[in-house]
Amino acid sequence: MLNHLEPSLQQLKEASLGSDIEEALRSSQALTTSAQTLQEQYFVGAEAADPQWPGKRVDLATSQLILACQVFQEAVLYAYDLSTSDAALRQAIHRFEVAHHQLKDGGSGFSAIMMPERQDLMDQWDRVNAAWAQVKSYQSSGFQVDDLTRTESAVRTLVDELQDLLPLLAMEDLKSPDKFPWSILVYSIISAIICTCCCFMVCVPWCMRQSKHRAEAAAKAQERNSMQSMTADGV
Repeated sequence: MLNHLEPSLQQLKEASLGSDIEEALRSSQALTTSAQTLQEQYFVGAEAADPQWPGKRVDLATSQLILACQVFQEAVLYAYDLSTSDAALRQAIHRFEVAHHQLKDGGSGFSAIMMPERQDLMDQWDRVNAAWAQVKSYQSSGFQVDDLTRTESAVRTLVDELQDLLPLLAMEDLKSPDKFPWSILVYSIISAIICTCCCFMVCVPWCMRQSKHRAEAAAKAQERNSMQSMTADGV
């Protein structure tokens, strides 16, 4: 797996060290595409090994990991005026929201959570829902540059809860978990987790550099204003 992703990972690593956010985003997208292709191959293999395995809902939840980071990425780009509108951000939020409720209520080929048999799954979905509500609350209030830290923290919490949801989704609703091929699941979601980490690797350091540059520029401007004021008083 790592050999397959190594070229894209290296390209992203080099791009993230520079100041060209557009190049970093292109590298991130290339890695995401490679990882999703690999992820699909693992899911096909898992379903072939066990036709009763609920791979479709696991695939949907795995994609939510990447989509959660897209929400964060689009929020950052909009806050730093690198997007002309918040259309891409609103679209990412909508896509996450639709898939999130499909995992609970079913629809479009998905089954609703079986109750009361899968109370464990419902409880974890509720935890994901609470984390998602926190992320949305920051977006609805108008994401600002100063919100970066709390938004990053909220998205990381959401990702953690989604990762805890995946093993529960992977269990057949009426099958003993002891019989589940856990090794197949592990490999099938690694690609998404790599992409999730890389999203933060691109956005967070770049935003920190931008914030530092803005602070330095503001300090210099204040110093110039003070000197001009002193000069005017002397005259």
